[in-house]
Amino acid sequence: MREKSLESVDVVCERLAKQRDAAIQYTVFLRDVTKPERWYKYGNSLSGHMINLQIVAVENALVLWASRVWDESRDAQSIPKAFLAVSQNIRKIIRRRSKDWDAQLQEEWTRKQFLSYRELNTEYLRLAESPVRNVVRVLRSENLAHLLAFSDDRRRLFPEGFDQHGVIRNDLFDFVESCIRLIDRIELFRVGHSRNFDESAAVVQSYCDAYWGAVPVFREVE
Repeated sequence: MREKSLESVDVVCERLAKQRDAAIQYTVFLRDVTKPERWYKYGNSLSGHMINLQIVAVENALVLWASRVWDESRDAQSIPKAFLAVSQNIRKIIRRRSKDWDAQLQEEWTRKQFLSYRELNTEYLRLAESPVRNVVRVLRSENLAHLLAFSDDRRRLFPEGFDQHGVIRNDLFDFVESCIRLIDRIELFRVGHSRNFDESAAVVQSYCDAYWGAVPVFREVE
C-alpha cells in the first residue's frame, strides 16, 4: 500500500514514465530512416514521398513531445513536475524503499541513495539549461501549436535573435534520448527499478530492420 503522502508523487511520475515509449519509437524511426541504405529503398521514387510524409509527421511529433515533457504548467505531467515532487519527498521515498533492506545495511544504502539523488539533480539541471530545450519551445510555439511569426517564447528565450543556435536534427535526437534516460533514472530513484533505454530502443530497431528487409526498392516496382 502506498503512503498517503507519496500518492501524488507516484501519480505524476507514473504518468511521465508512460510517455517514454512514444519518444523512443519516434527517435529510433528518425535515426533509422535517414540511413543511406534506407534512403536507397525509397529515394528517387514517387511512392517514396509517402516515407517523406512519415518523416515530417514523426519529427513534428517528436518536437511536440520534447516541448511537452518540459512543460511547467501547474497541472503538467512533465519532467520538472516529477523532479520537483521527488525532490520535496526525498526522505519519504528513501524511507519507503529502505524497508526492503536489512537494518544493518540501511545506513550505507541510504547514503548511496542521497548520492544517487545528487547525480540525478546534476543531470536534471544540465538538461533544463540545454539550448535545445529553448529551441524546441520556440519551434513548438511558432510552427506546430500555433502559426506565429514572432512568439513570446522567441522574445523571452532569445532576446538577441533566434537562428536555432546551431541546433540540428541529431541534437534533438540526443536531447530526447537524454530526457528518456532521465525519466528512467527518476523511476529508479523512486521505486528502485526502471526500464532500460537501450533495451527498449533495440526492440524498436528490430521492427525497423524487419520492415526494411521486407519492402522492395520502391522505384523498381513502381
